[in-house]
Amino acid sequence: MSLRQPPSNLSSWIRVFVAAFIALHITQSAWLVVEFDGAYTEGRPAPTEFHALIAMDKDQTLIDVDIEKATSFLLYTFTRNSSVDGIEGTTNQEDTASSEETNYLENSKSLTLLFLVLLVLSEILLALHVRFAMQIRASVWAITLLCFVLIMPIAFIADLGDGNQNYYSSDNDNDSSYLHPITKSDMSLYSFGISVEMEYSGYDLGLVAAENHSAVIESPPEPGSKDAQSFIKFESVFSASTGKNINSLFILPLMWFFLSSGQSKGEKDFDLKIMESE
Repeated sequence: MSLRQPPSNLSSWIRVFVAAFIALHITQSAWLVVEFDGAYTEGRPAPTEFHALIAMDKDQTLIDVDIEKATSFLLYTFTRNSSVDGIEGTTNQEDTASSEETNYLENSKSLTLLFLVLLVLSEILLALHVRFAMQIRASVWAITLLCFVLIMPIAFIADLGDGNQNYYSSDNDNDSSYLHPITKSDMSLYSFGISVEMEYSGYDLGLVAAENHSAVIESPPEPGSKDAQSFIKFESVFSASTGKNINSLFILPLMWFFLSSGQSKGEKDFDLKIMESE
């Protein structure tokens, strides 16, 4: 006895119902889960550590942040020289204006939601025996999966960076005061998401005596000098992966196998003409 059921109208509309149920189930669950671990490894803020868990669905973002060994970071914050505040205010306004121009994550969410709707519509097209509906359904399913696994994580990273090299420094309000920065990043892909390792280092102008600002701006301080103590290094790793309920998308290919669909009338006529011509 074959496990695969013969094509029937009932099977077609069962597939439509299951696809609609899975699409609705996914829209009500977490789409993207981000884990962030960062730490100051050199400089006055070290060894402060930051840990964050971010969960996003189609409507909102939930964030849980934990800071460990924060005493050194608090002392560093209070001892920074306030003479660079004017520069910071100007740069922060520019960064705010830049962030308003890009919203890749929201755009990717809208695109994903659209393809979830198209996934159900493609099953309806197949139930109505529309020609090439099988190919349309497979393409829509693949793009929908790609949206969750690749497009949304990359969009999250793009929005997080937003053109600012120091976006992974936890002290974003003071980015303009970091001089001679060195940044490194490495992105890798895995089964259901991406992982990014980042490293940032530079000299914090807020830790430099006011009379030495010009010299430090022109060139990095000499190693061992007092101004060299303004060196800061921050390392972080974060991973962005799909929510656990996204795996229910893989139920659909199994359903396609066990509840097979017949050819549309147009495809049958096309195959018949080929056979007759032979």
